[in-house]
Amino acid sequence: MDNYFEYSPLEIEARIINDFKKKYFNKVNVYSFIAISAYAWTENLVNGLINILKPIFNGKIILGGYEITALNDDKLYKTYPNADYYVKGYSEKSLEKLFKNESKNRILNEKINENDLISVYLSGIIPLTTESIYWESKRGCSFHCDFCEWGNAASNKVIRLNEDRIDDEINLFKQNKIKKINILDANFILNDHDIVILEKLLEIQDCIFNFQVNFNILKNKLLDKFVSICKNNRNRLFLELGLQTIHKEEMEILKRNNDIEHIKYILQIFNNQNINYEISIIFGIPGQTFETFQNTIRFLEENGCKKYTAYPLRLPQNSIMKKEASKLKIKEDYSKFDSYPIKFVTESYSFDRLEWEMMYSIANKSKILIPYEFVSIMKKVTENYITKDMDKYSLLNEVEENELSDIIYEKLCKNDISNNLLLGTGADKYYIAINRILSIKSMRELCIREKKYTRIFTNLIIDFIKKTQQHILNVENTFINENQNLSADLLSQKKLEWELEIIDKECKAFCEELYMKIEQKQNMEVDFTSPNKR
Repeated sequence: MDNYFEYSPLEIEARIINDFKKKYFNKVNVYSFIAISAYAWTENLVNGLINILKPIFNGKIILGGYEITALNDDKLYKTYPNADYYVKGYSEKSLEKLFKNESKNRILNEKINENDLISVYLSGIIPLTTESIYWESKRGCSFHCDFCEWGNAASNKVIRLNEDRIDDEINLFKQNKIKKINILDANFILNDHDIVILEKLLEIQDCIFNFQVNFNILKNKLLDKFVSICKNNRNRLFLELGLQTIHKEEMEILKRNNDIEHIKYILQIFNNQNINYEISIIFGIPGQTFETFQNTIRFLEENGCKKYTAYPLRLPQNSIMKKEASKLKIKEDYSKFDSYPIKFVTESYSFDRLEWEMMYSIANKSKILIPYEFVSIMKKVTENYITKDMDKYSLLNEVEENELSDIIYEKLCKNDISNNLLLGTGADKYYIAINRILSIKSMRELCIREKKYTRIFTNLIIDFIKKTQQHILNVENTFINENQNLSADLLSQKKLEWELEIIDKECKAFCEELYMKIEQKQNMEVDFTSPNKR
């Protein structure tokens, strides 16, 4: 799969579907069932796969995964209308019923116990052909954090795997000389029983382990035992801990209770013993501000944390925050900095979009803490820019077109995909679209192989911008008439959002057409210079 991730999401989806057609279309009817996991960011891909399978596959298509579990029945049928069966919750028992033709229901949600959890390694379902594997010692989570899919997808019941099974798996890993085990447990260390399992795992020679632990569980004698093991195996154990935030109001929203003094104590021990750990935090929490996010980062740095990652908040489908979105003034949107089709919480009652983008900037680009006063300054600059400058130039003039053309041409020549805001070129609103187009790897590769395409693609991108600008002008009066009762400032802001939606839609169509033409060129000559018909 790694070879896909160098491409833009649109290309990834198209390539996966094309590769699936080439590799499996002649083989699918060997099977009676095809089961697909669905995630929030794969909705288009999953439906695309189902649509190409339906006409040629004689068996049944099963969907499962968190998104299937979280959606109510009506929304499930609407979102994924062409699947035959839907599995909610854990799939082991449900799949068994379907395979044995023992269910008359399209939606299944079967409860399981430890005997239903068959080892994929001991059974040979997944052969141990690599040195790095994923493994679990238990299923489920005892916490109900509102931001987490574990907390929202299952009850607070933890199902422990059979001890004999765990021992047999560990012996199998020894025999196969496994070198890295990523433990999937939501929280690996819950009590002394898990300490014993960890000690057994460490008997696998030269194997390293990644796993999650919870600050709140590591206390008293359990903490002492755990630290002793980590100290003696510090080059083999890599811990992941979730802090998320240090602020009470934000904790309450997340349904997360952090004992800050206890966390300080644990961090001091880990640092003194040189234990390897990484901490995760979240930005975009309702109740959070730019300043409180910086305070959480400052807390980590002041307490010696060398490695931490800040993640944007994404709402699980059946989370309390999702249900109370109106009350919390939550707005979900795609990131302007990523082209992946995942919506994050980009506004709430405590922060606006600009503050979210500044939090994003700190989380992903810079560890420099920005004075909070800078936010209000940036707001004024942005508001002035939107209300006074954005409408000055509806179409590119000759100077702007030449300047922009030079920038795009240079990027293609240098195979440069770094983001460029393009401010002052007359295409300020198009910087996300242009960066998305320039991220098409197959286009850049073609420019490297045949330089003539560098100018052709440059002209096509400029043509896309000009046509989209003209399209916006053609329908602008309709938009203004529909929103004529708004104040000037609000109208300007709403108009910008409206234009960006059009640009995004046109860009997706342009990318799809461009990618298709590049694919066709592998077999025959394609006239790239012909105007796009969208």
